[in-house]
Amino acid sequence: MNSNKEKLIKYESFIKIIENINTPKFNRILLNFFEEKCQIYFTSILQENKNEYNEKCCEDLLLGISLSYLKKSIEYLYDNKDKNYNIILKLLAIAFIKTYCYYYVEINFSFLDKINWKEINEVFYDIDDEENQYIRNVRNIYLWRLYYSKFENFEQFLNYRGSYISTFKVMN
Repeated sequence: MNSNKEKLIKYESFIKIIENINTPKFNRILLNFFEEKCQIYFTSILQENKNEYNEKCCEDLLLGISLSYLKKSIEYLYDNKDKNYNIILKLLAIAFIKTYCYYYVEINFSFLDKINWKEINEVFYDIDDEENQYIRNVRNIYLWRLYYSKFENFEQFLNYRGSYISTFKVMN
């Protein structure tokens, strides 16, 4: 048996074990692990751009492959919201969305003119259907929380006219 096949068998066994441990505490540990891995992805993009939020860096962080992963993550959660299996993939999708949202807010708040927001906003302003309203609301609350952390008080937050807060649809 070659070493790649042996590794694959070990990973499959490991994934089966993880899938059977479906407790809130363990899921939180996995989510933190996946968030760290997603953060490494985004940090590597920043490092490639010498930690400067220039136009190329902002596009690399939020468009292209990153936007594709965001779309796939959101779609996966929409398609599997009522299913109780593949918790690993759900947690990975959530971790990527959370990390993407962090950079979305960071760039939108401080580097608004460095990127064309049309394609990104189309993903965040996805179809209004009742089935996925809960997932959208959680995402919106998380984004608002990230924006709020940028301000000294709630009044400043309410008066902010950034593209996300001022134009995003109010939740039902």
